[in-house]
Amino acid sequence: MHGADSSRWAASVVGFHWLMAILIVVVMILGWVAEEYPSSPDKVTLFVWHKSFGLTVLLLLFFRLLNRWTHGAPRHELKSWERVLSRGVQGLLYLCMLAMPFSGWIINSAADFPLNVFWLIPLPPLVGPSETLAELAEEVHVTILWIMVSLLVLHIVGALRHHFVGKNQVLRAMLPGTKEGRRQ
Repeated sequence: MHGADSSRWAASVVGFHWLMAILIVVVMILGWVAEEYPSSPDKVTLFVWHKSFGLTVLLLLFFRLLNRWTHGAPRHELKSWERVLSRGVQGLLYLCMLAMPFSGWIINSAADFPLNVFWLIPLPPLVGPSETLAELAEEVHVTILWIMVSLLVLHIVGALRHHFVGKNQVLRAMLPGTKEGRRQ
């Protein structure tokens, strides 16, 4: 499905993984900084970047899932509990990548604030103005954030465990520019 080396992820899957990982970290940092920033035009600018990159993650998620579906997964010898935990964490991460931007979009819509992606692309509101809904959506957004952070920690710890404890190729298979069997 993705070439002769069945122990490696396809280059496009690796590319999507790392591009989205970087964007997600950027979105989280921008959101945190914007939230702490004093009210000003700069705060609005930080939020526009936060929302724009967050919606970019949402768009890329669909392409990533399609790419992942068409390229399959490498074969690694894992224990059944490792496979179940890995798939569960990855599935929940995908769900968070879907729910985060939508909850943010609902916050924006309920707050009756126009949403323009990168100042260029206006998006319609998902819901009507409602202070109560805006507050609820914000609570959901923050809750998803902490769930996502927890899942990312599990994901990273799992990858490191595979590499250092299991001494297998799971981590290397997702690193850009690495080859199976090459020592680093």
